[in-house]
Amino acid sequence: MPRSGFTFAAIATLLSCLGVHGLISQDAEDEAMLAEFQKVLTAGKQADAVRILSKLISQFPNSASTVRAQSRFSLRVDAPAELKGVDDDLQVVRDYRKRWLGFAPVVYDGLLKNRKLPDASARLDWKPLQGLDAEALTIYMEQGVVLREIGKSGQKSQFDNASNVFANVALSSPPTSEFWWAGKYETLVTLVDRAGPTDAKLAGAGLANLERSHPEFDEGKFGLKDRFVALKARIQAATKDR
Repeated sequence: MPRSGFTFAAIATLLSCLGVHGLISQDAEDEAMLAEFQKVLTAGKQADAVRILSKLISQFPNSASTVRAQSRFSLRVDAPAELKGVDDDLQVVRDYRKRWLGFAPVVYDGLLKNRKLPDASARLDWKPLQGLDAEALTIYMEQGVVLREIGKSGQKSQFDNASNVFANVALSSPPTSEFWWAGKYETLVTLVDRAGPTDAKLAGAGLANLERSHPEFDEGKFGLKDRFVALKARIQAATKDR
C-alpha cells in the first residue's frame, strides 16, 4: 500500500538495483514515534527528541519515518553536542548519519515524486500550495537538509541544490509565515556551511538586510529569533579575520 505519496515496494526495488538491500520498512509504530518526536521537538524539548530518535534508529533503522526524524533533527537542532544527559543517545544518532545520507535521497525522491515538488524547472509551483500543504513543504525542507549534509560530507555541488530548496520555500511562502522564515534561515545557514571565500560575507549581507526589515526577526513566533542571533554571531566570527 502507498504511504506518504510513494510505494514502498517500488522504492525497495530501486534500492535493490542500486545494491542497497532491506532499507525501507513500513510500520504504524514508527509513524507514531515520528509524530511524538515532532511534538517534543516543536516544544523545544531537544533532549527528549534525541531519546526518541535514538529509539527509532535502534528499533526501525530501515524506516522512512526514521529517515525523516533524522532530517528534522538536523533542521531544528543546531548544537546537539551541548545537550545534557543524552550522550549515549547522541552517539547512536551520530553513528546512523552515514547510513541516513546513503539512502535518504532515494526516500525523498519517492516522497516528493507524486507531489510534483519541485516542477520540471526545479521551482515550486504555487498552485499546489494554495491548499497550504504543509506536509509537502516539510518534506521538501527535509530533502534540503539532506542535500546540505551531503555537501558537508564532500559533494560540494549539493550545497547549491540545498540552497535552491530553501530559496524555493521562501519564495513560495507568504512573507513572514513560518515557512518563509525557515527558508530564509536555512538559505543563510547553507551559505555559511559551504564556507567558500565570500560565502560568510554574502550571508552576513543577507542577514543584515533581513534584520533591517525585521529587527526582531520572527519575534520568537516560530522559534527562530535565537537561532538567527546565534547565526549572526557565527557569521561575525567567520568574517572577523577576512
